[in-house]
Amino acid sequence: MKQMQIPYDVVWLIEYLFSHVLTNPKNQLVVNAIERVLGRKAKTFLEYAQETVDTGIWSQVEVQ
Repeated sequence: MKQMQIPYDVVWLIEYLFSHVLTNPKNQLVVNAIERVLGRKAKTFLEYAQETVDTGIWSQVEVQ
């Protein structure tokens, strides 16, 4: 990243994220927060994507 001239603060943040945040066992717990907040079970991304496709909102429209 340094060779790509990415700013130091961005490099530091990414290194911190991967060396401390994502490796911390306390940050790896699976909880039911979505269910408690929304009152329903969480969806997988695949379920969300399929439901969104079915609405037609992602239909391609050619703009000229």
